[in-house]
Amino acid sequence: MHQDFAKRFGGKMMGPLPPNREASRLRIGYLSSDLHGHPVAGNMLPVIGAHDRAAFAIHFYSLGGWPDAATAQFRALADGWRDVGGMS
Repeated sequence: MHQDFAKRFGGKMMGPLPPNREASRLRIGYLSSDLHGHPVAGNMLPVIGAHDRAAFAIHFYSLGGWPDAATAQFRALADGWRDVGGMS
């Protein structure tokens, strides 16, 4: 599907998904600078925790902040984690 999308829309893609369990799950990515003790984190943790893990692969793209207990909770719920705070 990924390669078909690239052919159809001409976008530059990061490469196909690896042949593993994630290929059958919808990948959801969250980008935030508030994956720590912040009101946004307090509101989002229950939402993230309620995702059907058999149907969805959860990935976080963290723009930084101050890692703390809430950050650890997000990381524990993540199928993937990337620190992207230093990127433009």
